[in-house]
Amino acid sequence: MNNICSTDEDINLSTDISIVQCTEFGLNLEIIKHADSIWMTTQQIAEFYERDVSVIRKHIKNIFDDKILDEKLVKAYFASTYQHGRYENETQTKMVQHYNIDVILEVGLRVTSDKGKKLQNWFNTLGKNTFKQIGEEIQQQDILQLSGEIGQLKQAILNQFDEITLLKAAIIDITTTYRIDEEEKYFLNQLAKERIVELFKVPYNEIDKNQYRIAIAALWRDFKEHFKISKYAMLPRMDLEHAKEYIRYWDAIPYDRFKKQIGLK
Repeated sequence: MNNICSTDEDINLSTDISIVQCTEFGLNLEIIKHADSIWMTTQQIAEFYERDVSVIRKHIKNIFDDKILDEKLVKAYFASTYQHGRYENETQTKMVQHYNIDVILEVGLRVTSDKGKKLQNWFNTLGKNTFKQIGEEIQQQDILQLSGEIGQLKQAILNQFDEITLLKAAIIDITTTYRIDEEEKYFLNQLAKERIVELFKVPYNEIDKNQYRIAIAALWRDFKEHFKISKYAMLPRMDLEHAKEYIRYWDAIPYDRFKKQIGLK
């Protein structure tokens, strides 16, 4: 399968794409690895979680409707070339919609599958060499884009000190303090789910799904407003412990109309 990529105008993807085989879960899926993420079609997500495609589509729609994720940032179209169905020895190209790992893991929370955590571990292993390369060989322009302060630091290094030694120190600082990683985002999602279940005071499978969506959307809305970010994935790592405490003690009690809407006493 040959691949090039195209996407919504707000996402800028290059042609640096590789196809990886996902056989760790008893499935033989060809998954696209691109831009430090993995991408699956709706059909692949359905096969992975062993759910009907219509169920997966519904969950993805709700994720975007509830504004848990920004659709423009987590969806892309990749062109795939296949054997033509009518003419022998001819091929045809089709644009296929894919979703990145943020969507895949969020769907896993909604279908109550532990495969999401296993996929996260597999993805971390898959990206090990990439992350190591970022930590050791990141280019000057990448540093300047990440932070204006790092750009100033880079200039100071060039003027006064040995460039390689101090640049590596700056990179280590960025990778440990900038933003939360995929595993930490997964943990916050699980923590939010547990908090909502705690507020309803009934098991998760007994909560009305519409009420659950209203509650979880309210939690993330307050969370983003509190930390002044547009989506929870942008949370700085330095605020992670504060974020955990915020979710653990988040309460809908002050919102009388909201409480009535979701049935909280």
